[in-house]
Amino acid sequence: LLVTLDSPQREVSSTHLELSMVGATIVASDTRSTNGSILRIPGAEPRTLIGGESVVVTPGTVIELGDGNLIELLGPDPDPAPESVGARS
Repeated sequence: LLVTLDSPQREVSSTHLELSMVGATIVASDTRSTNGSILRIPGAEPRTLIGGESVVVTPGTVIELGDGNLIELLGPDPDPAPESVGARS
C-alpha cells in the first residue's frame, strides 16, 4: 500500500519510509529519505531513522515523517466484533 502525504515544506521524500511485516514483527525501513524519520518507541529514547536503516518497532510507536505527518502503530484489536450469526428457523 502506497500512501501519499502533503508536504508543503518538502520535508517528506517521494519515497520516505517502508513498513513491513516479517513474521509477526513490524519493521520500519528508511528508503534513503532526505530527512529521515523520528521514531518514538515506547520505553526508548527517540531516535532518527535515516540512511536506509531498518528497525523493529512495536505497537504504540509513533513515527514522525515531517511536515506534521505522524504514523501511530496500533496493536491488534483486543475485542474484535463477533461474527454475525444467521437467523434460525
